[in-house]
Amino acid sequence: MMPRLAEAIGRAALGTPAEPETFARPAGNFLKPGLPVWRGLYDLDRDFPAFQGHFEGRPVLPALAQTLLAKDLAGRLWPELDRITAIVSAKFLGLVEPPAQVSVYAQPPAARPGPGQWRFQLAAARADGPAVEAAVLRLELSC
Repeated sequence: MMPRLAEAIGRAALGTPAEPETFARPAGNFLKPGLPVWRGLYDLDRDFPAFQGHFEGRPVLPALAQTLLAKDLAGRLWPELDRITAIVSAKFLGLVEPPAQVSVYAQPPAARPGPGQWRFQLAAARADGPAVEAAVLRLELSC
């Protein structure tokens, strides 16, 4: 499942952000002021593999898939980052149901992307429902 899920995440990505964004922080202020924030978008349709079997009749995006979306964005910004060495903290706040466009906000540990403790905030938007704050994560990433 993992290689198939990783491939599906790559297909769901809507490009790679070239520059950090300056915008009002997502709700919750989990991200630190003064450090850059990159936003990646992922378009997850009903056929996205992580929705299959989780849960039958009411699919939701599993925590593992949300964590892998965060890792994918960090890897797009800094391709050498290929390992999560620790999940420092993880709080899953709302259900992401298909179809959804997931915004992943990534903040590296310093002004430039690289190894260390990254902060992520995920939010999901649906055409037929309200936006959902999905997760806040702190992941230790390494090369």
